Amino acid sequence: MFSRAQRTSSGSMPGWMSSPTGETPPTSARGRKGGGRAHTSSFGDPSQPSWLNETTPRAAPSVTSWTATGEGDPLLPNKDTYVDIGLTRRHFKGPLGKRYSTDMLCFLLFGLYMVGMVALGIVAFVQDGLSDKAIYLTEGVDFQGHGCGSNGAVFYPHYQSHPDFGICVSECPNETSRVQVTLPVLASLSSNASNVIGATNMDAANATTSSTTVMRTVTFPGYATIKQGYVCAPVGALDAVVADTTQLNDVFGLYIGAIRENWEPLLYSAGTCLGLATLYLILLRFGGCFILGLSVVAFQAALVAAAVYIWSLSTNDTLDRHAQNILLIAAVFLVCGAMAYFLAVVVLVQRLLLAGKYLVFGTRVFSQMNKMVLIPFLYSFALVAALAWGLAVTVCLFTAGTTIDVPETIPVESTHAPVTVLVRSFERDSTLRWLFVYHAFGMYWLVSVLLALVDMTVAMAVAVWYFTPTDRQTKAKAFDVADPVQFSISTILKYHVGTAAFSALVVAPVRYIRNFFMYIDANKEVEAGGNWFSQLSSTLCCVRWFSML
Repeated sequence: MFSRAQRTSSGSMPGWMSSPTGETPPTSARGRKGGGRAHTSSFGDPSQPSWLNETTPRAAPSVTSWTATGEGDPLLPNKDTYVDIGLTRRHFKGPLGKRYSTDMLCFLLFGLYMVGMVALGIVAFVQDGLSDKAIYLTEGVDFQGHGCGSNGAVFYPHYQSHPDFGICVSECPNETSRVQVTLPVLASLSSNASNVIGATNMDAANATTSSTTVMRTVTFPGYATIKQGYVCAPVGALDAVVADTTQLNDVFGLYIGAIRENWEPLLYSAGTCLGLATLYLILLRFGGCFILGLSVVAFQAALVAAAVYIWSLSTNDTLDRHAQNILLIAAVFLVCGAMAYFLAVVVLVQRLLLAGKYLVFGTRVFSQMNKMVLIPFLYSFALVAALAWGLAVTVCLFTAGTTIDVPETIPVESTHAPVTVLVRSFERDSTLRWLFVYHAFGMYWLVSVLLALVDMTVAMAVAVWYFTPTDRQTKAKAFDVADPVQFSISTILKYHVGTAAFSALVVAPVRYIRNFFMYIDANKEVEAGGNWFSQLSSTLCCVRWFSML
């Protein structure tokens, strides 16, 4: 490789072996010590050069007796990671350029999008009668706007011709039932009722009527229905799908209403999970291998206990034979799962021990950076606040609309004359409901950005801790900064919010489309029309392509 003229037999170091940083490695101290085979070259010990082990930190330049070593790696227990990777502190003396934020365009786009979400939330909050309209999402509502309760349902006697006329029933009727109800019937009208009914909803609402109501008991014939959400929907009829009732096909509204009714258990569950996760993390700090082994044993015991419990339930004589067989099959599956899990633990016991060592090594970061424990709490608080805001705005968007009272002539049984009643109709604001798509994507983007910021903050703080040498006398990390956690948080917020927004913006649409194709793949029907093989192949191809992104 080199000519004879370039080679040398003297003790001097060739020029091509000079340090890339301009430093001249001194003679190793280990080479001068007795015992063992010493290195006589100018590099000294190539695996432990002294110019990598001894340096002066920038935070304390006057300390001359300061020596450093790296943090032990689980895979290299007899070596120092800081030395093995060949890093040293180098004092950069050149000019420093001014640092700017990354991905400013995406940062501005993210800021404008968040401003739009706040404006949309304000528009949704300033509506009138939010508490009165929210009842349409949480329970059934009759033709007068009264709730039917959590156990009741709304029955529409004439869902085809009068989709807004519903009455509260305790249970859904069938084709042989007769529903009897007392209605406030309009006795007289100053305006022509037929003209009001034939006009538009707004014209009917603006029409001035002076009438008196008379309570009258009428009977409506029933038909085959089944409870669907808060509504008694028709059974076995195409009209059950296309019926334009207020609450029959409002699937998203029912979902939002269920979340609104159960927000307290959801928050309690989230807080409990967060507390248990934090406690588990603290326990891993003091005994990673023990806690990991205890978790493995606990999961094994849970599988066995579940199998025994389900088997005991199968012996209950009060259950029918079919239910007992299902419980026995479930118990057998749990026993098989427990056996397979035990075999997997036996085969992977060495890897589990190595994982425990890594857990202990990874949780050492909390010993000198106690503020790292606060990062999960801050992220959880921000996430819960964002979800609470998003849920509140969503409920307001779905309750947006106006309620109007329209007189309608309702036919009853053939032996009675039709009756005229005031029917309260809820007209949804379709514009605000479509803006829910904008709001949903913004929430997805915001949560992704929060998660990315937390990951980047933790990564920077751990990197500062890992690559900082340890003082051999105090056994503590000698950080260049006063607080690595605060330094990482401030650095990420100053310079890398745009990067997090850009990465979340790229990932979010891909994840949306991928989830859509996964939904199609999971819910495809065997009796689908057309060339089902080509449809299945194209769907799987799209899913695989989005999985590779």
